[in-house]
Amino acid sequence: MGRTHARHAEAGGRARVVGVCGRSREAAERMISEAGLAHAAAFGDFQRMLDEVRPEVLVAAVPPGVHAGEVEEAAARGIHLFLEKPVARTVERAAAQVEAIERAGVVGQVGYHFRFKDAVRRFAREEAGPGTLFQGRFWCRFDGPAWWRDGRMSGGQMAEQAIHLLDLACHFLGEPVSVCGHLANLEHGGEADYSVEDTGVALIRFRSGALATVSCSNAAVRGRFVGDFRLVFRDGVLDYESSGDGRVADRARLQHQGREEEWVEEGNPYRAEMEAFLDAVEQGRPSPVPARVGLETLRLALAVGESSRQGGRPVDLNGGGR
Repeated sequence: MGRTHARHAEAGGRARVVGVCGRSREAAERMISEAGLAHAAAFGDFQRMLDEVRPEVLVAAVPPGVHAGEVEEAAARGIHLFLEKPVARTVERAAAQVEAIERAGVVGQVGYHFRFKDAVRRFAREEAGPGTLFQGRFWCRFDGPAWWRDGRMSGGQMAEQAIHLLDLACHFLGEPVSVCGHLANLEHGGEADYSVEDTGVALIRFRSGALATVSCSNAAVRGRFVGDFRLVFRDGVLDYESSGDGRVADRARLQHQGREEEWVEEGNPYRAEMEAFLDAVEQGRPSPVPARVGLETLRLALAVGESSRQGGRPVDLNGGGR
């Protein structure tokens, strides 16, 4: 994701990557080479990078479990922040990041690129009534790096992948007030280094009375990352169908007030989210997906795990705060 964001940040000459910091300088050098960023300096020390290159913007694209105050330090220096999801491994760390960003008055944006899909943007232009039901899924079969397979580092598939659908559910339906869920490891139980769920379901209730279900699976088809959703709203339905195959375009269909529209997704949501972030920085206005959204969606994702550990009992989200 760091390479992806670097490429889109530099597209059109809007920004220039001046430094890359990894958990070692060698790791940073590898990314610079792979991303074609020969003009960027490599660092294995975060403080040194901030001191030497003095960036205006920082993209934090690291495993959730390794955050250790870097976001807070950058915000205190007046650096604008783009945070990959999930923004942290714990609610406490995420809250500290958000508080630092808001206290400093810098732009903070979360990498929920599903918000920038054509279907979501077109729906925003509809004169639609309140949503009543959302169904989302993230299905794949992904071996993943070591950190992703370790629940202590990633937080699990619901928090690391399906969180995109949890965010969309909240985006469409509003404030979540309770969630119940079940998580299970059904296909990877014999793998000693695999401690995240490969099967999960969440049922969310919203303050409006609307409901949502989000499922995740890492026991589906290898090589396909299927992330799609359905939304019911007043006199309408929005269907987004993912092929899960980057070579085949996703499709969407909107039915509303007796008319029907269908299209192929053509935009690049990763580029669109970076452009929106840079717009916010340049124009001095809030991000369309502010850092606090990342905190509240992480709170929801981790509550699914809490419910599962309690046998599926509902967890009160105390208003959610969205």
